[in-house]
Amino acid sequence: MQSYEKFRNRLLIDQKADKTIVGYSRMLAHISLYYGRTPENLSQEQLENYLAEKVQGKTSTFKHLIHGLRYYYKALGINKEKFYLPVIKKQRPLPVILNPEECKRLFLAPNRLRDRVILSMIYSAGLRSCELRALRVKDIDSGRMLIHIRQSKNHKDRYVPLSELILKGLRAYYRQERPQDCLFPSREKGCSLSSVTIAQILRKAASKAGILKRITPHTLRHTYATHLLEMGMNILRVKELLGHTDIRTTMLYLQVMNQDNEKSFSPFDKLYSK
Repeated sequence: MQSYEKFRNRLLIDQKADKTIVGYSRMLAHISLYYGRTPENLSQEQLENYLAEKVQGKTSTFKHLIHGLRYYYKALGINKEKFYLPVIKKQRPLPVILNPEECKRLFLAPNRLRDRVILSMIYSAGLRSCELRALRVKDIDSGRMLIHIRQSKNHKDRYVPLSELILKGLRAYYRQERPQDCLFPSREKGCSLSSVTIAQILRKAASKAGILKRITPHTLRHTYATHLLEMGMNILRVKELLGHTDIRTTMLYLQVMNQDNEKSFSPFDKLYSK
């Protein structure tokens, strides 16, 4: 289909991630199948009826749909005034953060050494789930005490510090499991663990550790960033370790960090101090 090719080429030229291309394409396929015609051949009323139905679902799904349609119409040279698409409201709730004691209980909870190493490693290096899954044995540089994160979000490489304690755990895990290429392979030869498997490992560990907060693997990355700031690391350095493009993304953690009493306090207490 010529219109889809133009759309896909625009995404490739703009260097969008494979996951983004798949997500946008899936949204467009759904609306095309729903009406039996491609989006440029819809009426404004049909488009609005479809959007009104989808806005009641997951926010992330609706956002992908709007962004996908915008890219599609832009690729086809369709004037944006022809179809009205709503502005996506940015709703960014503060992330859930684990305290140090919760982290310790969580990392000790799994019975399997591999699972303990996985959870500890996500936190210790501030990894995204996809970054952990992409790790190769060769990416662990014990000589320089660094972990090489390759082609992550926005196609960026970076190095993050390798904890000495994590290195001990990795060596014990390596002696036990003997991974050849993927650091954490699945049972299928040559494949890394799925994001679903990692989420299941975390969910079981959190339940066993008695953690009632609703957490995901990304919670450990949020916790890593927050703990670094609480320990006094410069926010610009935290930004680089996380691989953020925009400092405003990193500044979110300033809102959840627990500063000590010398740095922050209520003026009410000072007002009535003896």
